[in-house]
Amino acid sequence: MRTKAIAEARIKTDPIDAKTLATLLRGDLVAESYVPTRKNRERRAIIRHKANLMHMRVEIKNRIHALLDKHELTNTYTDLFGKESLEWLHNLQLPTIDQQILQSNLQILETVTAEIDNVDIQIAKDAVNEDQAKLLMTMPGVDYYAAMILLSEIGDVKRFPTPEKLVSWVGLSPQVHQSGETNWTGHITKKGSKRARWILTQCAQSARQHDPRMREFYQRIERKHGSSKATVAVARKMLAIMHVMLTRNEPYQGENHQLTEQKHKRLERIANTA
Repeated sequence: MRTKAIAEARIKTDPIDAKTLATLLRGDLVAESYVPTRKNRERRAIIRHKANLMHMRVEIKNRIHALLDKHELTNTYTDLFGKESLEWLHNLQLPTIDQQILQSNLQILETVTAEIDNVDIQIAKDAVNEDQAKLLMTMPGVDYYAAMILLSEIGDVKRFPTPEKLVSWVGLSPQVHQSGETNWTGHITKKGSKRARWILTQCAQSARQHDPRMREFYQRIERKHGSSKATVAVARKMLAIMHVMLTRNEPYQGENHQLTEQKHKRLERIANTA
């Protein structure tokens, strides 16, 4: 266990550290470590597995792009890995070794994509029975996958007494610097769950397009500080609102009912895929 009193001590030995821990424990000053439930650990595992597969797919696509660049091959397809363009890739004739590498990468890509689809169905089957996921989906910009990532990473939202505590835990709070009577804020701390921060920024990008409230907020911040800081600000605001939604078990006040219905139908369609 790492505490500030032990980590920053000038004299460090096991007996001294043990005595310091005992003193802190006696004064109830040692923070309790959160242990996710078995259900939540399993949920995290499958979601993180999908993330790893998606990262693997990006690497494979990059290798295929590199092969095309090597032979100065270009195409007119909007999506190089769409149905028609994949057929074009399979019919390419390259020198023997590169042809073998290309076909190998295409076969691996097909396998990984199929595995991603299978895992996505499992996540959807879990989400369709998760009331909190459907609650988060009432917020524009949040689909079932984003909702499940956030629920798996956050765990029990009640362990965060305020929205600010949750925002700080995810690492979206700005660093505060003080010198004398002067205070200024820096970049976000980036402490906590990287996956939660990543998916929240993705949600923020979508929310500013579909949610008038978030669009106005984004534009106001963007005019002063630029698009990157505006996106982070929207992500931070969305997370704070999510804390209230989950704590009170209330849908998003600015819910677009038609959009929510579309998301729920898509979720059910994927979950019921054979």
